[in-house]
Amino acid sequence: MIDTTGAGDSFCSGFLRIYLETGNIAKALAFGNVCGGLCVQQMGGIIQDLTLEKVERIIRNLEKSQSSQKKSQADKTG
Repeated sequence: MIDTTGAGDSFCSGFLRIYLETGNIAKALAFGNVCGGLCVQQMGGIIQDLTLEKVERIIRNLEKSQSSQKKSQADKTG
């Protein structure tokens, strides 16, 4: 974390964009979390070079990682 300026605003912006577009709260929360997380990785309250594709790519990568972890845990217990 470098600077928390604008993290809440970035979260809310990301959340509202997806929620108003889709009505899907889970997807909106994920999108908002990524936007807030990207915001704190640089100085100032504006996320540089943020695109819809970039956020969606991060979410896909997180979902793949979570899926792999769940599979690994299931393999260990089963």
